[in-house]
Amino acid sequence: MSADGRDTRRIQFVRELASAVSDETDGVIDLNKDILRAVDVPATCSYTAEAFTELLATYRLQCIDRLSLEGYANLDYRVAELDTKIEGILLQRLKHVI
Repeated sequence: MSADGRDTRRIQFVRELASAVSDETDGVIDLNKDILRAVDVPATCSYTAEAFTELLATYRLQCIDRLSLEGYANLDYRVAELDTKIEGILLQRLKHVI
């Protein structure tokens, strides 16, 4: 194989790799936006058991399950971080009610 043929194959490989990385990056950015939206919901939802149940179910489905299914390595860390954020939001709401 000539040097030009190897260069062409390398260029094609790099383009395909860059495209795959870009697609994966876009997916992670979209997932992060969804997670942040779900985590902010407790700040404004109504004070009913149904609202909180729905909120936590949505949080689990949109955030935790999606992270798990997509195989993110830092799942435990990310879930702990999100749980802490939600806990802080709920504590702030409780303080305002009391």
